[in-house]
Amino acid sequence: MRLDLSSFGRVVVLLALLLLGGCAQTDFLNNAFLPGSSSFPGSDPSDTCNSQVQAFQGDVSYFQQPLFTKVAGQNVGGLIDDLGNIVGGLVTNPGGSRHSSAQLKQSIVDFAGETLRDTTKGYLTNLAQQTGESPQGMYNRIDSDATSDSVRLNNVKRKITNLERCRQGQVSDISSRHRRGQISAREAKQEYQDVQNLVRRDNRFIEELVGQSGERVEVYAEADQYVAKKRSPARKKKSRPSKGVRQASKAQKQAKTEQAKMQNLDNVIERRKTGIS
Repeated sequence: MRLDLSSFGRVVVLLALLLLGGCAQTDFLNNAFLPGSSSFPGSDPSDTCNSQVQAFQGDVSYFQQPLFTKVAGQNVGGLIDDLGNIVGGLVTNPGGSRHSSAQLKQSIVDFAGETLRDTTKGYLTNLAQQTGESPQGMYNRIDSDATSDSVRLNNVKRKITNLERCRQGQVSDISSRHRRGQISAREAKQEYQDVQNLVRRDNRFIEELVGQSGERVEVYAEADQYVAKKRSPARKKKSRPSKGVRQASKAQKQAKTEQAKMQNLDNVIERRKTGIS
């Protein structure tokens, strides 16, 4: 018997839903695919840092994307029929490797039995579908996905730095004009408040962006270790993460460091504002 990739994927998803906790897990999976709830700020030509803000738009969209894709419009009865059809039979994937239905089911049982976060189980299930359950193939895919995120995160880090410098320039300009008597104390306070409002808005979407990226990196790290154990069952100690996972983890930490500087700018503005007599 042969099943095409879509049928194979449907069975994998059904097994995942059944073995990862029934209705409660189904609710999680339904919610796991929703994009981020925050709205990215629209373009504001009056803001001299507008171009630095808008530079994040693609990154926000990227990190809101789920790590695994929901199989939409499934007919549960049909999925159960598919599952019944492969019990006792063989599944042949497009790559030509053959897996008994028992092996396929055991793969998903293994995911469910591990103390992994739910998102990691979903990600691993998706990788098993795409790679024919090959540990090496899954390892390579995790490394590739993590590498893509590390490149994106390095750019995010640079963009946070650019935006923070631009906002610092706005603050310095207000201070300079107030010292030279070009604006009154009242006007300076209002301008500080205006910039502070923008900084707080910036911090909201940056915090969410960096947080979402961190969740993805944690999934890569956890999935990487799980697959490493499958590749080397005799290994007792924790394996060194793949190069891609190491790079993503480093880039995410650096992005968090830049995020902290941006958050501290709020405090700097508050001190400038309250220091005006």
